[in-house]
Amino acid sequence: MLLINRSVELKSSLEWIKASFTIFREKPLQFMVLGFFSTLVSLLPLLGAFMAPLFLVRFAVITQKIEQNEPVLFSAIFDDFFANHQVIRLAFVNLTITLIIFVLQYILEYKFKLNGMNLKSSPLSPLNLIFFIPSLILQMALWLSPLICLFNPNIEPLSAMVMSIKACGFNIVTLLVYSILIIFFTIIAILPIGLGLLVWLPMMSIITYFIYRSVFINN
Repeated sequence: MLLINRSVELKSSLEWIKASFTIFREKPLQFMVLGFFSTLVSLLPLLGAFMAPLFLVRFAVITQKIEQNEPVLFSAIFDDFFANHQVIRLAFVNLTITLIIFVLQYILEYKFKLNGMNLKSSPLSPLNLIFFIPSLILQMALWLSPLICLFNPNIEPLSAMVMSIKACGFNIVTLLVYSILIIFFTIIAILPIGLGLLVWLPMMSIITYFIYRSVFINN
């Protein structure tokens, strides 16, 4: 049975980053290539919504193999990419929800334009604020649910998304500290002509594996 750890320590944020860097150093080329394609696909809104859980799971699979001292060949980094049916179902759920949000946003924008109102002119416009909370909840739902489905195939995708939201809520302070660190290290990574992102972007996906391990307990 998968339980939520409701008291993850604040210092865990730094431990996740250190553990991620240790794993990254083992297979840097594999992770950079996987990170490159993950970032490239994420630029395509709907395709990115579908592929995001699959890429995150692939990072987790490779990380676990490295932890268990199993070989990770460069030619095999995309092996079994579509093998996990629960994760694929989760990908379709995420795609459907994202598509619904896009359609609703388009409809509202069109209606407001008919009334002579351009509500997307500012980041704080009412239209953006209306969809901020649903988008935030979707991000929380998608953050850990792919790994829940990967390591717990008996848990349905929607249940996994609910568990991910609850886990974020119970550990909100620790995750806020982590978010601040993420912003800090992202700025540092951008400074050397953005080259640091080749390391930092894959690391953020690896970190999710360690967050999952801290936030959930198998009982």
